[in-house]
Amino acid sequence: MFFFYGVRKGGASMDVLVLVCALAVAAPDCQRSTAIHGFYAPDPKPDLAGCLREGLLYAARSGLVMADTYPKVFCIPQRSAEARASKIDKRE
Repeated sequence: MFFFYGVRKGGASMDVLVLVCALAVAAPDCQRSTAIHGFYAPDPKPDLAGCLREGLLYAARSGLVMADTYPKVFCIPQRSAEARASKIDKRE
């Protein structure tokens, strides 16, 4: 499963979030709150293809994906992540 948030403009790098969910959890319901494991890949990727490819590679190499689970990769533009963080900071 792959998900891309926001529209990439100006070559912004993307954070790669990998969630590992149980097969019993429907793909649309696989979110941070329902995932068995979740982690960010160590290096941001400059494009969508790199994000998805690296996300799946990190998921496979992590040893966290078992026969009864599946990985879900989220590609989040860093500007979107920064904008969300700044909104949270303003609320506090």
